[in-house]
Amino acid sequence: MIFHPLETTSLPYEDRARWNARYGQRREPEQLKVPEWLTECLEWLPGTGRALDVACGEGHVAVALARLGWQVDAFDISLEALRRARRLAARYGVTVRLFSADAYSYPLPENRYDLITVFLFLERATLPYRIVRSLRVGGALIYETFTREALDWPGFRISNPAHLLGPNELLTLYAPHLRIHRFRDLSRTRRPVQSLLAFRDT
Repeated sequence: MIFHPLETTSLPYEDRARWNARYGQRREPEQLKVPEWLTECLEWLPGTGRALDVACGEGHVAVALARLGWQVDAFDISLEALRRARRLAARYGVTVRLFSADAYSYPLPENRYDLITVFLFLERATLPYRIVRSLRVGGALIYETFTREALDWPGFRISNPAHLLGPNELLTLYAPHLRIHRFRDLSRTRRPVQSLLAFRDT
């Protein structure tokens, strides 16, 4: 089994150190945890191809896609998270190309991916443009992250509302650029997230 190295780009030391420390405090996952939204959306895709998982964390989405036959690239700012993702991929016998990059600024390659996934990460200023440009025509975006209602959760670790979605904001960010196939806003439920599946038509 051949695994690609943990390639790195130049990153702010403080951001990488902070996320390395945060992941280092967690118990390493022993089993694959596949988001329900990912499973639901994959049923709408015509097949497999090249995929990118943005801010991949410990690699659950990337490994799940690789197990289904996708050729997967995945990146995160944290080397500790990527080491865990590599071990998770090895545990499930799949290959994922992992590299460290800053999701706030990494210049995604143009017209490269048939699928891009983003879970539990938000960047408003440039990520929508970078994602649209990086999708091939016909490619899909699967996205899910928390809304500001999550601030009411006991122990929720994000304290800055700027890192959380406002009402219907995920739809607002991507509807001008992609064809929205499915969208849901569960802000008032026990898991306050917005979820989106969209396609690039042109």
